[in-house]
Amino acid sequence: MKVLLPFHDDSTLLFAAKLMRFMSAYPIELVPVEVFERPELGTQLSDRQINMLIEGGASHQQLLPERLTDPTYLETFDAVIVAKAPTPLRHLLTDPAYRARKNRPKFLAFLTGIEFTPKRGADNRKHFDTVFVNRTSDVSAFENVRGRESTQHVAVGHPYFLRPAHFRTGEIRSIYFFVQAISPKTFNGRLHMLRLLVELAKRHPDKSVAIKLRHRPNENLIHVHPEEYSYQWLADNIIGELPENLVFSDVSMDEALADADCCLTCTSTAAMDFISAGLPTMVYLDYVECYADPLNTPMADLFADSNVVSSLEDVLSLNVRKPSPLWIDDNFCSAQELEDEICRAIGLTGHARTTGT
Repeated sequence: MKVLLPFHDDSTLLFAAKLMRFMSAYPIELVPVEVFERPELGTQLSDRQINMLIEGGASHQQLLPERLTDPTYLETFDAVIVAKAPTPLRHLLTDPAYRARKNRPKFLAFLTGIEFTPKRGADNRKHFDTVFVNRTSDVSAFENVRGRESTQHVAVGHPYFLRPAHFRTGEIRSIYFFVQAISPKTFNGRLHMLRLLVELAKRHPDKSVAIKLRHRPNENLIHVHPEEYSYQWLADNIIGELPENLVFSDVSMDEALADADCCLTCTSTAAMDFISAGLPTMVYLDYVECYADPLNTPMADLFADSNVVSSLEDVLSLNVRKPSPLWIDDNFCSAQELEDEICRAIGLTGHARTTGT
């Protein structure tokens, strides 16, 4: 079985790499392909980013948008799996004649992570054969959008939101703050976060504090969400010398999760990665001018019952709490359940894992 994994930016690359690892034990050829959504601008990614996440990434395939929607090309695959739904594919799938073709692949769409705008997410995925939502409570919203005559299957699960096997305990020595490009959104909000991290490092000189970057300064320059007021720029131009134990890091997500004893973020899907990995997690939403950040309120709503939303003093004193078990039950799925759903959706039946768990 052959499955196409289109990606075009850092978040869809992360998803493709995660899914490849997640489904590696099954007899599936997973083919990651970079799609140029705006060919005149070229790639949104650097070789470093691709090589860091995909083995042999330097020789990865690249496609123009028209190739991605070429029925002859698509016929060579049994399924296509996306996180963000590429505009060319969405347009192709609006055609009832194409959807009725017998030799086309199955089309599966996940969310890119936390869905802050469920209706828009459903609208962008309503013609896919299977759409995966994050929580059982999201199913009805997606079913309302798809229409009564739709044959779309709405499943629950995400490879980022796997139920944690256990929660790590012990001394916190290494703290990671995971950066978002547009959250906090304002200059003052981002400066507040950097000053918080400086104070955190000063209060805990025996611990390392790493600012985990999404990209280096010369990467993601044409990303749909350009980063203004990067933390590196703020450090160089506003703060000046940083404490010795506060550093910038551009390691991969997996490397960061392996090294971290505690993770901090504002409005980011990364919080789910931390919790899924069993890491002590703090979600901080009280940054300066948070009201100007459109992601702040939905993040607060989603994490209201989680027990991981942390105050300023919680962060500075490293007062980390375990997530609520009920909230975990509502937001995370088992790996086996998700594997089974994906296999059913792509038509892989009667096949067991080729390797052990």
